[in-house]
Amino acid sequence: MDANLRKSLFRILDSIKKITINKETPTIKYEKNKCKKCEYKEMCLEDFTNPIDL
Repeated sequence: MDANLRKSLFRILDSIKKITINKETPTIKYEKNKCKKCEYKEMCLEDFTNPIDL
């Protein structure tokens, strides 16, 4: 593991801490092609006020 990969890992871990400790959920970026194939799309779309047509 090099220094850049280590820094990237700690940035990701900090993001996870922010989500779990502060209860801050990240915003969802909807991409029609990716969302069509995603197994979690029903969970995301129920929270989205203007769902996209999949």
